[in-house]
Amino acid sequence: MAITALSLASFAVDSDLLHDAWVSFDPQHEQWKATWQKPHMFHFGMILLPSLISKVNAGQKFSFESSGQTAYLFKDDAGRLLVQRGNNSDPLSANDLRDLLRAKIQADGMTLFLDPSGNLVLEASGSRAVALNGTLKVQK
Repeated sequence: MAITALSLASFAVDSDLLHDAWVSFDPQHEQWKATWQKPHMFHFGMILLPSLISKVNAGQKFSFESSGQTAYLFKDDAGRLLVQRGNNSDPLSANDLRDLLRAKIQADGMTLFLDPSGNLVLEASGSRAVALNGTLKVQK
């Protein structure tokens, strides 16, 4: 099974995905951010899990970093998403995904996380933030 790095950068240039996000750029700190407001009565683990299941193919394996450790997301032959940390592989539930987002998912020099209010944030800094600011219309 080939391992591919999870691409958060692809999220940052997906106009359909960013349609409902509040996009901002802070030139002083070179920080670009897209924020999706937490939906009422749901959390983002519940919303993103079905989308991930539909977009990841059996046999695909994606690496990312969370809590300073490398982890892998993959789909088994039964169609379940699993997260592998070390030698342990566990099915990914909506609550597990929420916990991963709380701990922050890092890939492509970007970070995807839940802020303290439960909003989903995709963040880039430095040269990546400057580049993203140049390609997307920022909402003020």
